[in-house]
Amino acid sequence: MLKKPKTKSSIRKIWLPKTLAYILIEWKKSQEEIKGFLGDEYQDYNLVVALANGRPCENRVLEKSFLKLKQDAELPNVVFHSLRHSSTTYKLET
Repeated sequence: MLKKPKTKSSIRKIWLPKTLAYILIEWKKSQEEIKGFLGDEYQDYNLVVALANGRPCENRVLEKSFLKLKQDAELPNVVFHSLRHSSTTYKLET
Protein backbone atom coordinates (compact mmCIF):
# COMPACT_ATOMS: atom_id res chain seq x y z
CA MET A 1 0.00 0.00 0.00
CA LEU A 2 1.37 3.38 -0.94
CA LYS A 3 0.88 6.02 1.69
CA LYS A 4 2.37 9.21 3.06
CA PRO A 5 4.83 9.18 5.97
CA LYS A 6 3.28 9.37 9.44
CA THR A 7 5.12 12.56 10.44
CA LYS A 8 7.18 15.32 8.84
CA SER A 9 10.25 13.98 10.65
CA SER A 10 9.82 10.72 8.70
CA ILE A 11 10.86 12.58 5.54
CA ARG A 12 14.65 12.60 5.53
CA LYS A 13 17.49 13.48 3.24
CA ILE A 14 20.17 10.86 2.88
CA TRP A 15 23.68 11.02 1.52
CA LEU A 16 24.41 9.08 -1.68
CA PRO A 17 27.74 8.45 -3.36
CA LYS A 18 28.04 10.44 -6.58
CA THR A 19 28.21 7.25 -8.66
CA LEU A 20 24.88 6.07 -7.26
CA ALA A 21 23.33 9.46 -7.96
CA TYR A 22 24.42 9.16 -11.62
CA ILE A 23 23.01 5.61 -11.81
CA LEU A 24 19.68 6.86 -10.46
CA ILE A 25 19.60 9.70 -13.00
CA GLU A 26 20.10 7.20 -15.83
CA TRP A 27 17.47 4.91 -14.28
CA LYS A 28 14.99 7.80 -14.26
CA LYS A 29 15.74 8.53 -17.93
CA SER A 30 15.00 4.92 -18.87
CA GLN A 31 11.73 5.05 -16.90
CA GLU A 32 10.75 8.21 -18.79
CA GLU A 33 11.41 6.44 -22.11
CA ILE A 34 9.19 3.55 -21.05
CA LYS A 35 6.48 5.98 -19.94
CA GLY A 36 6.62 7.66 -23.34
CA PHE A 37 6.40 4.34 -25.13
CA LEU A 38 3.51 2.99 -23.03
CA GLY A 39 1.60 6.27 -22.80
CA ASP A 40 -1.69 5.84 -20.93
CA GLU A 41 -0.86 2.20 -20.20
CA TYR A 42 1.88 3.34 -17.78
CA GLN A 43 0.55 3.72 -14.24
CA ASP A 44 2.77 6.38 -12.71
CA TYR A 45 3.13 6.09 -8.93
CA ASN A 46 6.40 8.06 -9.01
CA LEU A 47 8.38 5.05 -7.78
CA VAL A 48 12.10 4.43 -8.14
CA VAL A 49 11.63 0.66 -8.28
CA ALA A 50 8.57 -0.40 -10.24
CA LEU A 51 7.39 -2.95 -12.74
CA ALA A 52 7.73 -2.08 -16.43
CA ASN A 53 4.17 -0.68 -16.43
CA GLY A 54 4.86 1.59 -13.43
CA ARG A 55 3.01 -0.48 -10.85
CA PRO A 56 4.68 -1.33 -7.54
CA CYS A 57 6.69 -4.58 -7.28
CA GLU A 58 5.84 -7.26 -4.80
CA ASN A 59 8.38 -7.86 -2.02
CA ARG A 60 9.31 -11.28 -3.38
CA VAL A 61 10.45 -9.75 -6.70
CA LEU A 62 12.87 -7.44 -4.88
CA GLU A 63 14.00 -10.16 -2.48
CA LYS A 64 14.77 -12.54 -5.35
CA SER A 65 16.81 -9.89 -7.19
CA PHE A 66 18.59 -8.90 -3.98
CA LEU A 67 19.50 -12.53 -3.24
CA LYS A 68 20.96 -12.96 -6.74
CA LEU A 69 22.94 -9.72 -6.39
CA LYS A 70 24.41 -10.86 -3.05
CA GLN A 71 25.34 -14.26 -4.46
CA ASP A 72 26.86 -12.87 -7.68
CA ALA A 73 28.90 -10.26 -5.79
CA GLU A 74 29.74 -12.65 -2.93
CA LEU A 75 28.31 -10.20 -0.42
CA PRO A 76 27.31 -11.04 3.16
CA ASN A 77 23.87 -12.52 3.61
CA VAL A 78 22.07 -9.50 5.10
CA VAL A 79 18.35 -8.84 4.87
CA PHE A 80 17.15 -6.13 2.50
CA HIS A 81 15.68 -4.03 5.31
CA SER A 82 19.12 -3.69 6.95
CA LEU A 83 20.24 -1.52 4.01
CA ARG A 84 18.38 1.42 5.54
CA HIS A 85 21.47 2.03 7.68
CA SER A 86 23.87 2.07 4.72
CA SER A 87 24.01 5.83 4.30
CA THR A 88 24.94 6.47 7.93
CA THR A 89 27.45 3.64 8.04
CA TYR A 90 29.14 4.86 4.86
CA LYS A 91 29.38 8.42 6.19
CA LEU A 92 30.93 7.20 9.44
CA GLU A 93 33.55 5.19 7.55
CA THR A 94 34.66 8.02 5.24
